[in-house]
Amino acid sequence: MRLAWVALVMVAGTIHAQAQDSKINNGSDAQESVLYCVEESANGFDAEGSTYSRSTFASGKFTLQFTEAGAIVNQRGTKEYYGCNVSPFNGDVITCSDRNGYYFTANRNTGRFIKNQSFGFVNGQNDSVRTSIGNCSKF
Repeated sequence: MRLAWVALVMVAGTIHAQAQDSKINNGSDAQESVLYCVEESANGFDAEGSTYSRSTFASGKFTLQFTEAGAIVNQRGTKEYYGCNVSPFNGDVITCSDRNGYYFTANRNTGRFIKNQSFGFVNGQNDSVRTSIGNCSKF
């Protein structure tokens, strides 16, 4: 499994070398680059006890940094660590997930992203289900 992850990181670095002008990259210089991401809209289902209702959430801001091991999202002082893969269908798209039901997908050329939180409902923890869209750019 570790060997497959190393191979994936090497492929991501190669793809980065081919897309040096992209807004979001996943190569060696990405460890030094911190991206500033702004949610344009956030919607989902708000948990109130054991019932859920459709809801609009306040949009947020966060920083994103790709590392050799994946990605780090820092939102309101809380760091979330993600494992990432380059899409086999579109080399510009990076899909990341953590162990707590958080997912992040970004397009390296456009800077557009989708971020969602979805684990609590399935696990019976009465957490809100949230999906946001927005854009990332370099500082």
